[in-house]
Amino acid sequence: MLQTLLAERFRLKVHRALKELPVYELVLDRNGPKLTTASVVTPPEPPKTSGIPKWRMPMESLVHLISVHLDRPVIDRTGLTGKLYEFQLDQIALANCRTGEEAFDCVSPLVQEQLGLRLNRRRDTIDALMVERVERPTGN
Repeated sequence: MLQTLLAERFRLKVHRALKELPVYELVLDRNGPKLTTASVVTPPEPPKTSGIPKWRMPMESLVHLISVHLDRPVIDRTGLTGKLYEFQLDQIALANCRTGEEAFDCVSPLVQEQLGLRLNRRRDTIDALMVERVERPTGN
């Protein structure tokens, strides 16, 4: 329904295409991951003392959590096969990272220190949504 609305109101026309673009690749750090498998998704667990809360979520959600702070897509190449993982990641420090190209220099060390994962810059083929046409919206 949303696609139909956008096509009618904005004359939006899009298509999917495979494009080679710059991405960040999430891999295991040489010291290994600091993630443990979990059985249930829960909201962040507040720390017992001052510190960083524990999170429980699927790997796809963790990858998305990291990617929203970066200027490129993040591709999971960790090879971790568990359904859910428990980890500690300082969201305040992550939120204080700058955006754009400079974000990598802030986000990457946090991911490495707190998760035992590493972000690598590379080019990869991804499925992209290409906008062919868009116009000002029509009246109601």
